[in-house]
Amino acid sequence: MSLDELARGAGRLVRDDLERLPSVGVEEAGTGVVVQRQDGCVLACSASAARLVGLPGAQLCGRAPIDPGWEAVDEGGKVLRCEEHPSIRALDAGEDVRGAVIGVRRRGERSRWLLVNARLVTSPSLRIVVSSIADTSASQMMAWDRERLFASLRFLVDLLEAKHPSTAQHSDRVGHLSFVLALELGWSAERAAELREAALLHDIGKVSLPDALLLSPNALTAEEYAQIKRHAVLGARIGADALSAEQAGWVRHHHEHWDGRGYPDGLLGTAIPSGARLLALADAWDVITSGRAYSARRTRAEAQAEIEAHAGSQFCPEAVDGFARVLRRGADRPPRLRRAQ
Repeated sequence: MSLDELARGAGRLVRDDLERLPSVGVEEAGTGVVVQRQDGCVLACSASAARLVGLPGAQLCGRAPIDPGWEAVDEGGKVLRCEEHPSIRALDAGEDVRGAVIGVRRRGERSRWLLVNARLVTSPSLRIVVSSIADTSASQMMAWDRERLFASLRFLVDLLEAKHPSTAQHSDRVGHLSFVLALELGWSAERAAELREAALLHDIGKVSLPDALLLSPNALTAEEYAQIKRHAVLGARIGADALSAEQAGWVRHHHEHWDGRGYPDGLLGTAIPSGARLLALADAWDVITSGRAYSARRTRAEAQAEIEAHAGSQFCPEAVDGFARVLRRGADRPPRLRRAQ
């Protein structure tokens, strides 16, 4: 459960029935959740929050005296005053606090380090802060596991693409094209990088398909084409634990068409996720300009003419316009892959 979802849920409770706040329960979040008043008083907490902080819930919520030996410290070991806690900073500044790290401990003992995200939630009668807390060691392990899985899947993609000269480094090129196109269309660098990451795994679903089908120089039968189309759904499933839900959606829908005639779900126009629209164009460009066992490589001019001819049918018109600007700048190839045309 995200901080956005937690804040929305707490906000609804504030608007609907303040008396229900002490019973806020979000154990399914997998993190601790604390709801505080403007003066720092804890209105409600999940049992997992009490466990992470190391205090009984009754103490944390002010229903019993706090252990006098308990304290919170910053990363340098300085004991934090009330106004220095991330949640109070969020109240004072009126904005989110993200990624703050604090230690909690009893005097003389080692600190347990927690990652804190805090958001201010307001209503006509009350200002509260909703904070999510997680053990940093657990968070780090999850990040490392995700990175290892992503690297393993990238290795499988590299093996898959090395089977034919025309597909070698295909996903690298598609990743770069998606990235520069996203920047051209006004995406932030961070979000464009997330699209590039998804692009690197966009064909991972093809690992489940036989080589004879992937490398066939002949026209595909209806049955064979139905098999090929499965790779988008399979890719989203395989990559789900290495990508965010949004990134997996981009992988699933990178063969949707603007006119609704694509696959796997026949999405139409703006119903297609924005990242999938850009990924679809980048993927098609590289296929056209690299060639395949079943089709000869075409020049950049021929490829651009084909892309533009399918604006509004296969491709998002805005993406086609943005890609034309990328081509004019010569930014369509990563420097290490550029070559004379």
